[in-house]
Amino acid sequence: MVVGSLRGETLLAWTDGTAWHRGGSVAWQLFDKAGHPLDQKGTMPGLPVWGLVAASAGTDGKFTIIY
Repeated sequence: MVVGSLRGETLLAWTDGTAWHRGGSVAWQLFDKAGHPLDQKGTMPGLPVWGLVAASAGTDGKFTIIY
């Protein structure tokens, strides 16, 4: 999932460690206007079996990741 903010930043979010009938984690990386990676990145366990990741950017420039 790729989503951009009004500030020009880009969030890339994906699932990690998933397999057939097995959940995993959600991972993310934030990029600046020029496409360079920023320090804001991470992972969060708890993605359920058959789970997906979605993301949105608010008008305040903050991102929300839903899984």
